[in-house]
Amino acid sequence: MGLVDVYYTINNCYIITELCEGGSLQARIDDHEGIEWQKIAQQIGAAVQYLGNQGVIHRDIKPANVLVAGGNYKLCDFGFALKLNRKD
Repeated sequence: MGLVDVYYTINNCYIITELCEGGSLQARIDDHEGIEWQKIAQQIGAAVQYLGNQGVIHRDIKPANVLVAGGNYKLCDFGFALKLNRKD
């Protein structure tokens, strides 16, 4: 998911990202829409591999945390993510 900007106030941090007009994968499942399981697995798998290479563990992968944008599936909500201290 593309980061657009970050704003800070005294009490909050606002993260502005690209619009994912397709909603969540969970909403598509609930609406019984056609699901491209192979495409989803490939794209989310690539995201998880990239995160792993960066030393990041998402820790909350579920359909509600996968958004749809332009026919692509994007992992979101890194609230439980963990950055590992790696010694490579």
